[in-house]
Amino acid sequence: MDLSFFLTPPVAFLIFVAIVYASYILGSILTAKSRANVGGRDEVYACGEDVRPKTQAVNFLQFFLFALFFTIIDIVALVLGTVSHAPIVLVIAYLGAISLGLYVLMRKEKAGTKHE
Repeated sequence: MDLSFFLTPPVAFLIFVAIVYASYILGSILTAKSRANVGGRDEVYACGEDVRPKTQAVNFLQFFLFALFFTIIDIVALVLGTVSHAPIVLVIAYLGAISLGLYVLMRKEKAGTKHE
């Protein structure tokens, strides 16, 4: 029997998913069962004092825009690195569409930072 069949990506992925699911089920069986909320169990505690949470609005917009920008640039590099026999007109149209998308993204980022 040829065992290389099990090394093909779809089969290996399904085997991996089955192993992870089995370990998840086994872990849920072996863990201690939790009781209902026992007086203050879910409350924040530090040095014997109640902690008052500070309300602070965290703005992740710039981080997500940067992550999106990085992802777009990374995919563009991947696509341009792998198009060897594509017509030049298609490559130029692709670069134009990506440039337009990045321009809109950068304008939106500047507009989003003015309101802070």
